[in-house]
Amino acid sequence: MLRHVRAIAILVLLAGAVGSCATQTQLTSQWKDPSFTGAPGQKVAVVAVTGSERNTMIWESSMSTALQSAGAVPVAGSTMFPNTWSGQRPDSATLVNTINQTGVQLVMVSRLMAVNQVQTYVPGTVTYGYYGYYSGGMAVVGTPGYYETDTEVVLETNVFDVYTQKLVWSAASSTLDPSNANDAASSISNAVVQNMVATGVLPAPKKK
Repeated sequence: MLRHVRAIAILVLLAGAVGSCATQTQLTSQWKDPSFTGAPGQKVAVVAVTGSERNTMIWESSMSTALQSAGAVPVAGSTMFPNTWSGQRPDSATLVNTINQTGVQLVMVSRLMAVNQVQTYVPGTVTYGYYGYYSGGMAVVGTPGYYETDTEVVLETNVFDVYTQKLVWSAASSTLDPSNANDAASSISNAVVQNMVATGVLPAPKKK
């Protein structure tokens, strides 16, 4: 059975202002089972229990779009396990039977690890300039340093092979200053799927 697949919460308290730069996600750690190679057109179940139906739909939509762009066939977890976002979690037998009936090959599970406030010191600037044509004096003009505070959203995403019931890919991601749940979900989904393609969990899509 897929003992590791548990109902988990993601994408909560996602808010805050964004600067002029687009939201960026980095994978801070990543692991892949070296013996696993993905097959073309794999069905991937996207499981997300957030405590919010809206955030569940946002996550499933963003991840499904990213998976489709890589040639995979996403299956929304909410269609397999309705109302799990409200705490109605299936037992192990129901979980396994439902997954087998849908014919998915991979199950993707994501969970929120932390929402951190990260402070970064930005050094001040110093400019030297000459003044007084004859005196040869020198003026020093500068701006003081300051601290910037960023909101960091840290998620963990695990991918399981249904056939072997083993973990085949795992990563932790860090996203700075998402403007909202849509922004965070899109950035994280793209980063996750790109790495899954790069590591062979998902075959690279054929060029048209």
